[in-house]
Amino acid sequence: SATGAPTSIEDVREALQGGLPVAVGSGVSPEDAPGLAQVASALIVGSYIKEAGDWRRPVDPARARALVRAVRG
Repeated sequence: SATGAPTSIEDVREALQGGLPVAVGSGVSPEDAPGLAQVASALIVGSYIKEAGDWRRPVDPARARALVRAVRG
């Protein structure tokens, strides 16, 4: 998928058919992370946890906590 666009769970499952670990690094947000964490080998988080979702800004602790809470359930 494109950078910042959500990754489909179906695409991850298909990629895993190759027998190698699959890390998802695009579109990881509290809305999508729980499902992706169930199937992907790893999640790479970038701009979501930055202030206003801007990769040039500092990490926003509230956004980081929201993402962790979403994945942990």
